[in-house]
Amino acid sequence: MLHAGFLVPLLLFSSLGLAQEPGVGAHVPGARTPERGTRAQDEDTLAPTVFEGFVLEPDGAPAEGAVVVSSAGGTAVADDSGSFRLEVGVPLDAASVQLTAVGRWGRSRVASSSVSLSGTPTGVWVGPLLLSSGSCTPSWMPNLGGQPGVNGEVNALTVFDDGGGPALYAGGNFTLAGGVAANRIARWNGTSWSPLGSGMNSTVWALYVFDDGGGPKLYAGGNFTTAGGVAANRVARWNGTSWSPLGSGVNSVVFAFSAFDDGGGPKLYAGGEFTTAGSVAANRMARWNGSTWSALGSGVNHRVYGLAVFDDGNGPALYAGGRFTSAGGVSANTLARWNGTSWSALGSGTNGHVNALSVFDDGGGPALYAGGEFTTAGGVAANYIARWNGSSWSALGSGMNARFYALSVFDDGGGPALYGGGLFTTAGGVAANFIARWNGSSWSPQGSGMNDTVLALSVFDDGGGPALHAGGEFTTAGGVAANRFAKWGCLDTSPPVLSCPTSIVVMDRLANGVGEAVAFTVMATDDRDPSPSILCVPLSGSTFPPGTTTVQCTATDASGNQATCQFPVTVRPKARLR
Repeated sequence: MLHAGFLVPLLLFSSLGLAQEPGVGAHVPGARTPERGTRAQDEDTLAPTVFEGFVLEPDGAPAEGAVVVSSAGGTAVADDSGSFRLEVGVPLDAASVQLTAVGRWGRSRVASSSVSLSGTPTGVWVGPLLLSSGSCTPSWMPNLGGQPGVNGEVNALTVFDDGGGPALYAGGNFTLAGGVAANRIARWNGTSWSPLGSGMNSTVWALYVFDDGGGPKLYAGGNFTTAGGVAANRVARWNGTSWSPLGSGVNSVVFAFSAFDDGGGPKLYAGGEFTTAGSVAANRMARWNGSTWSALGSGVNHRVYGLAVFDDGNGPALYAGGRFTSAGGVSANTLARWNGTSWSALGSGTNGHVNALSVFDDGGGPALYAGGEFTTAGGVAANYIARWNGSSWSALGSGMNARFYALSVFDDGGGPALYGGGLFTTAGGVAANFIARWNGSSWSPQGSGMNDTVLALSVFDDGGGPALHAGGEFTTAGGVAANRFAKWGCLDTSPPVLSCPTSIVVMDRLANGVGEAVAFTVMATDDRDPSPSILCVPLSGSTFPPGTTTVQCTATDASGNQATCQFPVTVRPKARLR
């Protein structure tokens, strides 16, 4: 069964050279255009046909944005009611047409149906196409690429595209990544590790992607004083080729970043244990506008470990978590809200410090989730993790038996869920070694988990589909070697689904024995790969000799899984006039 909804239509036709239909597919190299006056199929062998219907999500809701294609070609997009209209030319001798619907990109949903034809219909109603998630049992997968993993703890993970495609960046206290020298920061492209220049001279604690007006850049924070050999006090910016400082930086450790717009445009916010940023006093919180640092009021009175933007119904605000007990001079136990001009508390806060913050909707609306080293939140028992809905705190079941360090939202095929990593070994009373999943009502383990602490979580698609990546101090994940870095997701073992034409018949118009140039459409869907390659022999646009030639097509996905299909192309002699 298909697990994720990915679709690549390959449209091989043109009126001028090898131009492709805007935004759709790609051409097989070598395809050429039929000479003027020819068609992939003669007009009298095609019936203009309109397919209409609805695409629905698994719960019956309209699947707005779903893409619908047919084995006869064409592409349609479902509107906000889930309805679509697809007009194509169908061979007169076709008994059926296969329709495939795929949820909008990033949604693991797919549906397929064979639609029967009779006579030469001009309009066909298609029963509702119900998207489904398919079957997938996620597991821990070892990451390859030289020597697996890194040789020291991973504290931070984030995804960044430096112009060479998205990659996962890891920061921590390591000096080797995949056996390659990489000082405290490295890039994982899904198959191998690479360094970012000469890296840092001390620990990296935070990574974040932000655009200060000159394009997205990767920002790193920590305890370092040089980056790429350049002076950079605890914070630096990577543009894809080199490191640069942010002014004179800050005077102590940076633990967290977040972007927030307080009304004057997005700015980069940093939290940590510093007391100056640039040349200004900035107690543990500071704002970078692209050229200078500024303070957030009088700041907070102790370390900040986590930052997140959340809208509690009164507009977006920046939330900070850490070890502080006051913010802007106001009592605020470990958690505080910055609205752009002033600080406020989140009820009575927690009785222990907060290490991580994340926003998640468990079905009851978005809420702010805090993980750390506390056992009460707002006076309510909440073991190491709690939820803030904008007015009050609540627990997540019986919580954990030890502290939290990382939170992330990920859909492993069973719907979006909140994943937490830390030092715990039970979650909701169930054994869960250092990592667990909250679905909105209960906790569950992720396989057998890790053998040591999880410090960072991030979702990254290395070409085999989105997967949750974890970093920390562990050396095994799910019982397999995974040195401080591991991947939780589905192995891609399903081949692509390839749709070939039923048959193609053209007339040999010149009757010169050479044959006719014939272009055709071949489409592929795949459960994990958004762009499986398709190779057909002969190629679309080739000159086919009189008689019948069998075209063999093969689709290959990023994991090497293959599917084949074939169809006949018949070139008929030109009818003689009597």
